[in-house]
Amino acid sequence: MKRIITFCLLLATSFAVNAQGPSKEETIKFINKTLPLAYLSSSQPFEEISITGEQYFERINFDGRNYDQTSNKYHVKWEDISQVTTENPTGRDYIYFNVYFNKECKTDLYYIKNGTITSYLEQTRGMIRLKFPNEEAAKVNSLKKAFEHLAEIFKAENKDPF
Repeated sequence: MKRIITFCLLLATSFAVNAQGPSKEETIKFINKTLPLAYLSSSQPFEEISITGEQYFERINFDGRNYDQTSNKYHVKWEDISQVTTENPTGRDYIYFNVYFNKECKTDLYYIKNGTITSYLEQTRGMIRLKFPNEEAAKVNSLKKAFEHLAEIFKAENKDPF
């Protein structure tokens, strides 16, 4: 009888551990694996796009402008995500992916020409908006769930215990 109870307790514990979902590190890794599918326009992919525990980063290369690259760094608190949405505009070949924050994020915008920062602009933004090809709809849906899960992880980590 003790063996059956012990087995049941071990089984229940393993289900409880698995029910928590992916860890913070696994979630960030999945997001970083999926973000490179995003683009500005069909002819303008991101040179680099990623997140960490404290920021969202994107770098874009341009040709024929006063600058040849921009870098945007959002200083985010993932627990401040208020909503993650997708939109599929009628007749378009892309899906908008939106991450809204309930507080604006400080954003550093760098303009770079020939490897030198030519100007810097500090802004605040309340959202991140990306485009994904329609054929990536399943990945976009998984990405939405991953950002929602990441927000829950950070909320739990930063919860005041008292």
